Amino acid sequence: MAWILLGGGLLVAETGGIVQLIHEDKRNGGFDVDFTGAETAIAGGVVALSSIPFFISSSKNKKKAASIAISNQNIFLSRQSSFASMTQTTLTLKIGL
Repeated sequence: MAWILLGGGLLVAETGGIVQLIHEDKRNGGFDVDFTGAETAIAGGVVALSSIPFFISSSKNKKKAASIAISNQNIFLSRQSSFASMTQTTLTLKIGL
């Protein structure tokens, strides 16, 4: 979610900046002022800045997240009245509380 807000906000801000530059070139020196591009760029910047709390909360939740890993574990098998050690590939689910 945070990356979507950041990327989308930067894209909207860039588009607004380009629109504002295009409108700047078409002015005739009169009082016809069009700030549509500037307003769009500012709105995109606000959306991009709104991603900061999402990045902060995701870093806090990352420490609590569950992880799945493939690892080798030793298992003990009984063979003819003795035990043998063998490794087996396992799928491990680790949940941090």
